[in-house]
Amino acid sequence: MAESNTPLQPVACGFGGSTRSLHQIMLSLLEDNEMETRRVATTQLKDFCLASPPDILVGVLLPQLREHLVVEREEPVRAELVRCAVSMLPSISREDFIPLVRHILAFLNDTSSQSKQYVFEHFYDLITLIPATDVQFTLLPGLVRLWPDRNWRVRLGVVQSVPCLYQSLPEAYVRDTVLPANPAWLRDPSWY
Repeated sequence: MAESNTPLQPVACGFGGSTRSLHQIMLSLLEDNEMETRRVATTQLKDFCLASPPDILVGVLLPQLREHLVVEREEPVRAELVRCAVSMLPSISREDFIPLVRHILAFLNDTSSQSKQYVFEHFYDLITLIPATDVQFTLLPGLVRLWPDRNWRVRLGVVQSVPCLYQSLPEAYVRDTVLPANPAWLRDPSWY
């Protein structure tokens, strides 16, 4: 059903405008009780969103995507939601993608290590879209808090991600704050 909605969306909207949009069907699939149905629907969401009229995309689908990023608890569905959101970022306007980026970066504060991994999996794509001031004052402090994390995958994500930020940061900040913290990455807190 999710696969067939995408090619039908432009046809339906072509005959009746936004009032004929199939977005309610897609949203119903995203809210289905079955986790696998939600996951499969999410794999089709990007193409469906991009085939939708701008008023439906901005007014309905993007807010619903942000909401599902927050409320979805099944990891396979969350992973697809993040993948969908990140893949849509280059195709939507800056004012529309900033809230999505903020929702994804908020996973750095989540208690689940898997949620933090979503940020690291798409880190380079995310940082190319956010302003340098946001990198220094919001993203980097979040990563600094994760340096002593007990999960080695999270610490590895920090180690692999922070060097991508160097070009966005003032040289003095890198020299005085970031580089001295590097030895903290080498220590495993579970050994103590």
